[in-house]
Amino acid sequence: MNVFRIQPMFLVFGILVLAMSFKSNGVAPQASAAADVKGAKVNQLMNAKVEVLQDVVTLCEKAVATARIDYKQLYDAKRQLCRAQLDVCTTDAERIVVLEKCLEEAKQYEGIVRERVQNAAASKMDELRAQVDCLDIEIELERLKSK
Repeated sequence: MNVFRIQPMFLVFGILVLAMSFKSNGVAPQASAAADVKGAKVNQLMNAKVEVLQDVVTLCEKAVATARIDYKQLYDAKRQLCRAQLDVCTTDAERIVVLEKCLEEAKQYEGIVRERVQNAAASKMDELRAQVDCLDIEIELERLKSK
């Protein structure tokens, strides 16, 4: 008689497990669709940020050309643009291209700061910070390349 009592319990347990799996499968596509919509909105916002920062860089370049702002402000805008572009990248290959461009900008800025230090227009601290920016980018780039 114990055998008959155990079997119905397994049957009920099996039915519950099946019912729960059907229920969870029905919810997953809705959650996935909602996540896709949110992801698309985030991507749209990130792309908008890149466009705005490109405009900022363009304005800063014009302002540097007319000596209305310091080159550091232009470099800061370019650095923000690089970070925003990295956020938009979907592959490591894209990130490498962006980081190589960022490194080129950072090295150019480091050279300008070094020249300004020699002319006593900037401090040694500014030069060291520019070096750290270059090193940070190089480290990030090497980590990506070594994957």
